[in-house]
This record gives sequence, C-alpha cells and structure tokens, in this order.
Amino acid sequence: MLVEVNNTLGERRLYWCPSTLQKPDNIIGAGLRHTWQKDFHVSPFNSRKGGYAMRALDPFEVDRDDYHMIDNRITLLSNHGKAKLVARVLSADKPLDPSMLSTWGSLKVLARWGWVGFATFPRIVFEAAQLYFVHKLHVWFRPEVRASSISQTPTRDERRLESFFRLYLADVAKTLPAGVELKYAAPFTPTKGPMATKWATMHSSHERQIEDTIFIRVTAPAFYSRMIYYDEMIQALYSEGVRCRDENRTVHLGNSGMLESVLCKHKMTMKVPLRTPVKALSVFRPNPPPASYPESSEKFLTSERAEADCNLHSAGLDTCVLAWCSRKERLIYTFILLKSGMNPVTARPATARLARQTKGRVVTVDYRLSPQVQFPVALLDLLLTYLALLYPPPGSLHTSVPSSSIVLTGESSGGALCLSLIQFILHLRRQQQTPYPRVPFHGRDVVVPMPAGVALLSTEADRTISLPSRDAYEHIDFLQEIPRANTPEQIPDHIWPSNPPRHDVYCHGSGYLHPMVNPAIAEDWRGCCPLWLSYGQERCLDGGKMVASTAASQGVPVQFFEYEGMPHIFPLMFSRFKQSEMCMREWADVCCKMAGASEFQSKAIVVASSKVPGDSVSELRLSDLFQLSREEAMAIIRAEADRRPLITRKDEIGRAAL
Repeated sequence: MLVEVNNTLGERRLYWCPSTLQKPDNIIGAGLRHTWQKDFHVSPFNSRKGGYAMRALDPFEVDRDDYHMIDNRITLLSNHGKAKLVARVLSADKPLDPSMLSTWGSLKVLARWGWVGFATFPRIVFEAAQLYFVHKLHVWFRPEVRASSISQTPTRDERRLESFFRLYLADVAKTLPAGVELKYAAPFTPTKGPMATKWATMHSSHERQIEDTIFIRVTAPAFYSRMIYYDEMIQALYSEGVRCRDENRTVHLGNSGMLESVLCKHKMTMKVPLRTPVKALSVFRPNPPPASYPESSEKFLTSERAEADCNLHSAGLDTCVLAWCSRKERLIYTFILLKSGMNPVTARPATARLARQTKGRVVTVDYRLSPQVQFPVALLDLLLTYLALLYPPPGSLHTSVPSSSIVLTGESSGGALCLSLIQFILHLRRQQQTPYPRVPFHGRDVVVPMPAGVALLSTEADRTISLPSRDAYEHIDFLQEIPRANTPEQIPDHIWPSNPPRHDVYCHGSGYLHPMVNPAIAEDWRGCCPLWLSYGQERCLDGGKMVASTAASQGVPVQFFEYEGMPHIFPLMFSRFKQSEMCMREWADVCCKMAGASEFQSKAIVVASSKVPGDSVSELRLSDLFQLSREEAMAIIRAEADRRPLITRKDEIGRAAL
C-alpha cells in the first residue's frame, strides 16, 4: 500500500507499506503493518520528531458480502514511541459505482457529502484556535522539506529563477575539470527552457571517463527566491545547504569541497563589459531575509581557502544572466531582484533601526505600485494610512495617534510621495481657506492636520530627473537617466504599455508639471511643517535642492545634508560606511526633535568624503543651495516632459493595440 501524507501548504510525503501477510486480531484476511520514522511537517502543533504506525487490511484479500472492505488505522507516535493520536478510515457500507448511479442517486450523494469539503477548512481553523488559545499548545514553525518529501508548488518567480540557475550551472559545467560531472535535481519539472527535465547531468567539454561527481539537489522552491539575496552563488549554496540548521535547509550538496573550488574559480566563457550593470544589481540586492528557525550568529560563507580564491566583487548569477540571456529574460531577472529588495519586508532592517534609535513605532505603507495603477492611487494609499492613524476606524487594533507625534519618512520615490501628501494638505488649506481643512473619512468629516515633520532620504523630488545633477553625478550614481519602461524600446506585456497609453508608468506626460506628482516644481510651501532632506551626490540631488531653497525662502524650517561621493540611498545600501552611520544617526535625531517639538534651526550642510565625516563638515546658505532660477529649472523640466514619447505597443500584425 502506498500512503500519502499531505499538509495544508501543498507539501507531500509518500510512505510505502509492504504486505506483512499477518492477520490482525479478530479480523479475517491478510494484514498490512508498518512503522515509519516521522520526517514530514504536518501540523504546527507537532514537530517532525516521532513516527507513524500503520495497521490496515489488504482490500484485495478481504471479501465481505461481495465487496472489498477498507479498514486503515494510523497512529501518531511521540519521539518516545507513545501513541498521541489515532485516525481510522473504514468501510461502513458497500461502495458506490458512479457509472451505475442514476441522476437522482448522484444528487443524493452530493447532498449528503458535498458539503464536507467546504466545511473542512473552517473546522481546521476552529480546532487550531482551540489548541492555541484554550489549550496553549506550543507552535512549531514550518521547516523546509527533506529530500524524501515533495515540496510545495513553486511560484511564477521561482520557476523563472530556476531556469536562470540551470543556465548558470550549464555555464559552470563548461569549466569542470576533466573526469568530473555535475548532477542537478530540481524540486519540480521545468515547463520550458533548455534541459527541461527534473534531473540533469552536465559535463565539461573534456572527453574522459567520469571519475568524480558533484551533486546539487534543490529540495524546496524557496531556494531560488532566496539565492538572489547573495552576492555569490557559493555563499547561497553554503548558507542554504551546508552551514545551516536542518529545518532551514533548501538544497543538498554532494562533494561540496570540489563544488566550492569549481564555483570560486569559475570564469565566464563570454567576455562582455558588464561591470556597471552587475554593480548596479549588487547595490539593489538586499540582505537575506531571516529563516523560520533562527540561525547562530556565524557567517555562513565559504571556507578560508576558497574565500581567498573566490572573486567576491561580482555576482556569478548576475553576470551569467546579463551575458547569456535575451533582453526580455534580463529584464525579468532584474525585475524579480528589484521586487525582492523594494517592499516593506526588505525595508524592515532600516525601519527597525529607525524605530530602535528613536524609541518609537514605525508604520510601513505597502502602497500600490505602477504601472498597474497610476497617479493618484499611491498618494491616496498614503493619505488613508495617515488618516487611519489619526482617526482609527472601528475595529482597529491601535488608538488614535496625534499629528504632533507623526513624522513622515521615506526614501527615493517613497520620499517624493511624502512631499506630495504635504502638497495635498497645503492645497486643501488654500482651497477651503482654513488651516484645518476637512475631508470625509468613514462616514464623517475629519480634520487633516499637518504632521510634526518630514524627514526624507534621497528623495526623487523631480520625477523627470532632468536637472543639472543628472549629468554631473552620472559617474557616482546608479540611477538611470530615463527608466527603460518610459522608452519605446520597452518589451510590451499585458501590464505595460497601458491602455489607454501614457508617457510614464506613474502618470501622463502632463503630470510632470503637477506639484503633487513633481514636488520640485511646487511654488507654495507656506505653512509646511519642518523639512529634513538628506542626499548623496546623486542624479536627483538638484530636485531636493530646489524644494529646500523654495521652502526656506518662504519661512519653512529646512535642514539639508549633502554627502560627498555617496550614491542614491547610500545609508540603506552601504550601512557600514561612516557616512551612512552619521546619516542614520541624524535621521533618527531629527525625528525625535520633530515629534518632541524641539527647536529646529534651518541649515545646509555638506559632509566631505573623509574617513571621519563629522570632522569635515561645511555649512552653506540655503539661498545659495540651488544655482538655477525657478524659470530656468522649469524650462528644463518642461522640455524633458515634452521630450518623453507616448508609450504605445504594436500587436503581431503591426496595428496599434490601444
């Protein structure tokens, strides 16, 4: 008998129960008995320790009144061999043959048993709540499956990443020593691509008898979504398969010593100038997320010998994808990598550090993104979050937070969204001619007050990124001049270009000249809360300078920091730099000052790129911060807005698919 054990996560484990030819007590017929060691996670209230005991009748040997009887009993055993739970399935009546049932008979079966499947999940949730809240049972986090089990269904991104990993291994196989083969096993069968099989054997070009084998078996699709967090593939394989807890292992390695040597000495067979793209991908790569079971503080890197030979300055998988894949595949890979590094989860190290240094609470807004939505959807998401803090809707888990205790923080485009919210509040004040404008929220009119302050990092205040800093700091920054999605060369899909078409993923071309889209062009900042802006020497620097100089000239308290030689969002990308530590410290201090209504003096600071940045600080006048006049800046932005084409797409027969 083949016994399949499932859990609600889509994972499976098959157990083989051989015939023992023994008769269970008081039962006529041959019996099946077997005991297995448990190695599969089924319930959060039981660990993987213990075992199963199976006792069943062989339905082909037992004949009762012209039908075969089913009587299966499974006992869950503790790790001490004691019974914890018994489940039994047995025949209560003669089986029904669907081919012999009438329409009325089929309806009777559906009416009697059809509801069972729909009621199962609510019953599971109810019983789990009883065990957790009433009986206080310990909860075991889900461990990764072992090699003997079948993993859960992969996501679309994990399927795509598996094809990139397979391509990388194929390139590594070209440099294998003579007489060595590489065997690779995926946790699922690929649907397309080269070597679209679950098992693959790869050789070098040397014709020689196989003397040694390197084995890589990925047991969980989560390996592919986690491997992109590592700069080097050898780090990913060792962290996910060797120097980790058994509960966190997603890949199993055979002959890891030789694999370590091969990967560290692997060089691309195609020589292409990829230094800048690879470096940009490495900058966007976040730290690996924590596993279900906490690891020790040990760094899971390569051995000292291999680390000395391995070039850790470029990611092998990044280089392979950029060198060998098509343009569409490169865009897909880059999008998956950027998506993994730009969400509330991967921002948690920065927000947690900010919360720890300020001794406050941080709310992260997972606002809707473009191009699926356009302006003003993201702004509305931020506004609703702000109002929910001020006026908690019924059933909220938090109490009201006064506006004097709320500081808006953000980085890059998220920082621009914070400035857009400030412009929206100022617009309400001017429109309603009152410092206390009102908007409807959950059935009542509520006041929209100004927050205590705004503290932003590397804000894209000018969404066109067209001011002089764009070219002046091109050699330092990694931001693109124009996002590729905003060019006609973008490969179309069902999301972008949009229908109807527009000039930008975020808005129509006319939106570049709207202050809630492009805060740098806002003319009126009077009545704004204190502003704190921090930048490196990056392509969007002049947009922040334009906001700071305009707001300061109208009496708004402004503090502006510029760090020499630092790229976009450097405190988050290079957290161990002295400049990053100084910036994060200033960021936390100004949040405390704003929330505490402390004195906030306007100033503009340039921090030199020295080993001790605090010793090389020079102060500028805010009026001298931005060198262009407003008319000159507006002419540049307007020209850039006019230059952006309307992004359309062509269908297979050449007609405009609008």
